[in-house]
Amino acid sequence: MKATSMCPSTDDDIDLRELRGDIKLTAHAARESAPAAVARNSELLHQAVRRWRPVAQRCRQAAAGSAADQRRWDQLLDATDPDRAVASFTALTVLAGAVRGLLRAIEATTVGWPSVCEIAQRITDGIHGEMYPVGSPVSVYTIATALEVPVELVKLALTDLAETGLLERRGQRLVVVGDEDARRRRAAFVAERLRSQIAYGVYPRGTLLPTPPELAAALVTDPGPVRAALQLLSAEHLVRLRTNAPAVVLETGRRLPVPRAAQPPRPARTQVYDHEAITTAARAGREQWRQHPALPPEDVNVLWDQLRAMARQLLGTVAPSRSPFRRRRETALIRVAELEAAPLPEDAELRRWHTAILATAVAAVLPFARGRLSATDTTAAPRPPRRGAPGSGAAGPFTENDFVLDLRDAEVPGSADAFAFFFGDGPEARTFT
Repeated sequence: MKATSMCPSTDDDIDLRELRGDIKLTAHAARESAPAAVARNSELLHQAVRRWRPVAQRCRQAAAGSAADQRRWDQLLDATDPDRAVASFTALTVLAGAVRGLLRAIEATTVGWPSVCEIAQRITDGIHGEMYPVGSPVSVYTIATALEVPVELVKLALTDLAETGLLERRGQRLVVVGDEDARRRRAAFVAERLRSQIAYGVYPRGTLLPTPPELAAALVTDPGPVRAALQLLSAEHLVRLRTNAPAVVLETGRRLPVPRAAQPPRPARTQVYDHEAITTAARAGREQWRQHPALPPEDVNVLWDQLRAMARQLLGTVAPSRSPFRRRRETALIRVAELEAAPLPEDAELRRWHTAILATAVAAVLPFARGRLSATDTTAAPRPPRRGAPGSGAAGPFTENDFVLDLRDAEVPGSADAFAFFFGDGPEARTFT
């Protein structure tokens, strides 16, 4: 939908035929390199600039609500200063390109595109309406297509939003981070997840936490909320932050309250999922976090229950290993065990986020169970209740005894030696001394 011009006060002053004629002039002005031709064509370009410079200045004033748009007009006006001498063919070529850019920008104001401020407001409304979910990268071309506006104006609007803090630049991408309240809420949730994992034993005392990008990948977010959460945990003396190094879990992490367990259904008969079914469910769990409109709460609950059942199956299926990389497998198993036991948050957005985190953890464990999954229905042998199971109060930390029981219940050959495989000889967790 076309809206009003960005600088409506100039509409009556613009002769489009004359403007487009000057644009064509810029294409021909830099074709002759003889000194006389350079002097003649540079004067023609300066005359065109003097003709249209007042219009550009009014457009600059009309862009008062957009710092990025004002900078653009300032740069165009500065690059086409009519008092600047042109002494060479190279300088003439640069001037012709700058004048062409100025005249094209003026021409765009006559089309009736929305102003940069209006485009930025539409994008902001989309962020608040979860059209562009917090934590997701934004695509300039997708937004330009959706709003039916030029890509150049969308880039300016995104620059303004990045300066206000709604977006954050990560390398070559812009990521939605939301307003201050949204950022605090996300940081608080990430901090709560890390507290629960520390209390459960995913990250024992004295070990190094993964780097913020690694934690962000496991928590289905970006490094920004992770760094803010680590600052919260540092203030609580649960971790110690270090410059250019991973954070260290402190001794005080052992005094955290033990997380409460969710109440999983214990049917007498359960389905055993195959590799394809688990892969599909894990992908759905991650994609629903970015989905718009959001998945209905009842569907999120169904997906969460399904992923928990798959997590329990994987915990009883993954065989022990003597691989030198077994610590990574062990951490993945403890993480999915903690998430399987964790209750679903009350907030609808956090429910979807928590489900996506569980889906990511299930996907991380799935490669270790390759070749050991089937698609049949079978009677599920009840797992022995560990500390914190339903009916026993709170869910305790994941201990070596709990892990051995899980493996023995799965009737994995050699599972009696699981403790030796996972906790015996071999590389230990990274520790800080």
